[in-house]
Amino acid sequence: MGCAPGLPGCGDTDALAFFLSVLSPEATEPNALINLAFVAGLVLAVGLLVLGVGLIRGRNDPEQLTGAGATEGR
Repeated sequence: MGCAPGLPGCGDTDALAFFLSVLSPEATEPNALINLAFVAGLVLAVGLLVLGVGLIRGRNDPEQLTGAGATEGR
C-alpha cells in the first residue's frame, strides 16, 4: 500500500490519509496523519518526474528505435 513499489499506491495512500486523519466523530480538524497525504503527493510527483525523464531519455536511444541488438545471440 506504500508509494515505493509503484505510483498507483500513492493515490490510495492519499485517500487513506485523508480518511484516517478525521476518523474520530468529534474531530474538527485533521490530526497528524494528514502529513501522510503530503508525503504521498511528494512521492507521486517525484515518481512521475523520474518516469517522464526515463521516457524522454529512452526515446533517444537508437538501439531501442531500430530494434538493433534484439537478434544478437541467436
